[in-house]
Amino acid sequence: MNLYIYIVNIKKSHNINITNIIQGNNPCKCFNKNLSFTINFFKMITTETENRTTKTEIELYVINKVKELRKAANLSQEKLSLELKLDSSFVGHAERLQREEKYNLNHINEIAKYFDVPIASLFPPQYLKTDCIEEYWEKHPKQRKKYDRKPE
Repeated sequence: MNLYIYIVNIKKSHNINITNIIQGNNPCKCFNKNLSFTINFFKMITTETENRTTKTEIELYVINKVKELRKAANLSQEKLSLELKLDSSFVGHAERLQREEKYNLNHINEIAKYFDVPIASLFPPQYLKTDCIEEYWEKHPKQRKKYDRKPE
């Protein structure tokens, strides 16, 4: 994906510097054509790792269920983190797709206890058809190297 950054100097009644981050090929359509302005163009290529998630389908399912419960209870990420006796930023990091943090079984037990819901309610009603282990290996190649069996 390409990320285009446009720095716009509007020259009308005031000298105003506006920095606008716009995704797409032709962002000039969004500016008022009656204004006189100059555009300095910079193009940055975002890396694949910035856009991909480190979470597997089943991890995302659990994270989203916890997020639903948290929002229904009107709890902030920080408040839930502290209620679970975790670092205040843990839940926020778990909910960010690019971060490595995720809930383990101990967290899930405490979350179910806190919200007074069955543990099973945090998991899909049926198994996922995705090969979750293979998906995990694809997202974490360094981990795969640790556990790959060498042919004898």
